[in-house]
Amino acid sequence: MKQERILLINPEETRGRFDWKGIIDDEPLEIEVIYTALKNNNYNVEIYDAIRPKGITLENILETFNPSITYTNGIVKQVPFLQEYNSKIKKYNKNIKTIIGGVYAEHNYKNLYSDTVDYIARSYDPDVIVKITDFLSGMNVNLSTLNGLCYKNEEDEWIENKIESFNINNLELTDRTYFYKNIDEFRYLELTKIAQVRTSYSCPYNCKFCYRTSLNCGKYVARDIKKVVEEIKSLETNNIYFVDDDFMFNKERLKEFISLVKKENIKKNYVCYGRTDFIIKNKELVKELKEIGLYYVLVGLESISDNYLDSYNKGTGIKQNEECIRFLNAIDLNCMGMMIIDLDFTKKDFKYMYSWIKNVGLKHVALSIFTPLPRIRII
Repeated sequence: MKQERILLINPEETRGRFDWKGIIDDEPLEIEVIYTALKNNNYNVEIYDAIRPKGITLENILETFNPSITYTNGIVKQVPFLQEYNSKIKKYNKNIKTIIGGVYAEHNYKNLYSDTVDYIARSYDPDVIVKITDFLSGMNVNLSTLNGLCYKNEEDEWIENKIESFNINNLELTDRTYFYKNIDEFRYLELTKIAQVRTSYSCPYNCKFCYRTSLNCGKYVARDIKKVVEEIKSLETNNIYFVDDDFMFNKERLKEFISLVKKENIKKNYVCYGRTDFIIKNKELVKELKEIGLYYVLVGLESISDNYLDSYNKGTGIKQNEECIRFLNAIDLNCMGMMIIDLDFTKKDFKYMYSWIKNVGLKHVALSIFTPLPRIRII
């Protein structure tokens, strides 16, 4: 075991009274990917999951684990807590080296520049974290060669390396030690003990409201579907959540997925994202997916107004959304409608949305308040 001790921190998304706890509880897959890379390079690494701390505080684990390096990642909602944790870490021991990563950091890294941050990893590539750790261990590593890394020079000035897209097929099989240890904590509504599986990075579409289309340098990269099925088969759970921005994209890839699942006689339930236009153009394919276990489709309906949909560059309309919902209801496939609450919404808009949802027979709805971020082209 190498000398460096790395603490991986998954910050909470809220400390308010209203959250998804006990309704939708996500496995911290991106943290587990980093854990896997470090563990496979013989580093002593632990995960601190602030979403489910089980009575353990950051201060507790700093004292008991005594890390020399910490890594914290997050989305925009986690940034205030991420920054708070780094301040606490430096206050506890100024010699601990702090790394920040995650999807927010890819394009908003300058917002994270701070005296409490030593490195910012913008790439999906977990080897960047390994190489930083190697460097801090005294190994000969040229930081200027690391994909998308931001770091300080001897004059305490930030250096910003060029970022390039990462091929998801280069990932190792994720070590699920943390998942199995906490398996009862993870769920998607009634689907308990649910594992997350990522089969692609970024999104193949170009919606103006969406930050995720710009991730991985805006390059959509999909995993070999054979490797995906091998991973699914190896997971000791009956419920799988595909966390791709859009799993239902490539028709031929989905056909191969169905064929391989049948060949391997895998009997599991699946949750994935899909678009209304793809669903209504490929109804027989969707039926086949349901037959092999597709249980929830998370559909980006976004709006009940064609004007809004056009401004979002969604490429779909209200009639398509309604046809999609009717079809999914007809084949008894659960549809989770994803809707955007725009910044100019009034009480009248909420009432109209409620009426539309009720009339169209949409049983599950998730509302998201539009959050402006850099690289979102609607603002």
